[in-house]
Amino acid sequence: MSTGAEDFDAAWKITPILVQDKSLYRAVLFLKASQDDFFVWPGSIDEVRDNPQSTATTGFEQIRLENALQNAFKAIEAVLGDPPRDDPKFFAKMRSVGLDPHEQVGHVDKLPLHEVIRHMNAARDKKAAHGSVPHRMITAGELMEYQACARLVFWAAVGNVLGEPVYDMSDG
Repeated sequence: MSTGAEDFDAAWKITPILVQDKSLYRAVLFLKASQDDFFVWPGSIDEVRDNPQSTATTGFEQIRLENALQNAFKAIEAVLGDPPRDDPKFFAKMRSVGLDPHEQVGHVDKLPLHEVIRHMNAARDKKAAHGSVPHRMITAGELMEYQACARLVFWAAVGNVLGEPVYDMSDG
């Protein structure tokens, strides 16, 4: 995979926003950190779709998946804050940054954005936030979905500041 002209144009377009908006700057750093620990190249998405239950085979790999999950959720928190338990408040927060709470997100099971964020929050608490929890296996399918969600949140928030979308994120 290579970086095309569209990516360079996007980088120049968002740089001033990231310099000015510290929340979006933190969000992109967390998203990058997540993708450093786990990334599915576009050409490999079908492979993960075909075997979404695949997971780490070593303790080192498991830690990387946990870190990827934690950082993907931190990217969302940098944009939205801690998701309120109350759906109307949560939906209002999402709408305030240009997100539709009911937009479908994901590669395997397309679910409404608000549900994916709730599932991700629960998975983060149960599978990545506490080192003493014995059953915390994160699957490749889950993590691919969670990162798609984090990317959607980040790019929608940036597009909201710009007044136009940077990329079409409808495919996750």
